[in-house]
Amino acid sequence: MRLMTHVLRAALAAPVLMLAACGGTTSPTVSPAAADSAASAANAASAASAASAASAASAASASSLAGGAAATPASPNGTSIPAATQIIDSGGNVWTVAGGVIYENGALAGYSSNVLALTYDGGVIYQENAAGSWWSWNGSGWVASDDPRAATLSWTAPTQDTDGTPLTDLSGYTISYGTSPSALTQTIQVADASATSYVVSNLTSGTYYFAVAADATDGTQSAQSAVGSKAIP
Repeated sequence: MRLMTHVLRAALAAPVLMLAACGGTTSPTVSPAAADSAASAANAASAASAASAASAASAASASSLAGGAAATPASPNGTSIPAATQIIDSGGNVWTVAGGVIYENGALAGYSSNVLALTYDGGVIYQENAAGSWWSWNGSGWVASDDPRAATLSWTAPTQDTDGTPLTDLSGYTISYGTSPSALTQTIQVADASATSYVVSNLTSGTYYFAVAADATDGTQSAQSAVGSKAIP
C-alpha cells in the first residue's frame, strides 16, 4: 500500500545591509580670525552630523521594527479558520476570511466566494467553499485540490495465491486504520476487485496509520500490507 502525499518546500533569503566606514582628516593650521570662523563652521557641521546620526538611528529603529514584523513565526501546521482568526504562512503573509471571501495581507487573494474554511497544511493554503470543493493557493490564484483532511491510499492488486497459482477469486479489499500503527481498529470494506485506490475522508486532526488486505470470495483474507501514515491538519 502506498500513501499519496504532497510536500511543498520554500527557501527565503534574508537581505544584508552593508555600511561603509568613513576615515578622518587632519586639520590645517589657521590664523586666530580664521579659527573663529572655522570653529563656527565646525559647530554647524557637528550639529548637522548629530542630526544626521539621529535620523539614521530613527531609520534603523524603523527598519528593526519592520524586520521584527517580517520575522513573525508561521502558524502551526493544521491551523484553520475557523477556529483561528488568521493564518500566517511561511512567507509572513497574513490570511483572513471575511464575508466568505479570502484576503492576503488585507487585499483580495484572487477570486473566492462562499468560503467555509481556510486551512494551512504542509506550507500550502487550502480553502473549502459552500459547494464542498477544495482549492489550493499556487502563489497567484486558486487551483482545484483534494481535501487536505483526507488520505488517498493506492495499492497494487495481487495476481497470485500464496502457492503461486493464479488468483481467480479476489472480491475486494479491507482497509484498516487508526491513530496508532499497532491499533488499526477502524475498517472500510471496498467491495470492488478492480479497485486500486481509495480516499478516506472526514478525518479529524492527528496522525493516522493505514494498511490494506485483499479479500477472497470464500471469506479468506490476505496478510496486511505495509503500514503507511499521514498527518491530518
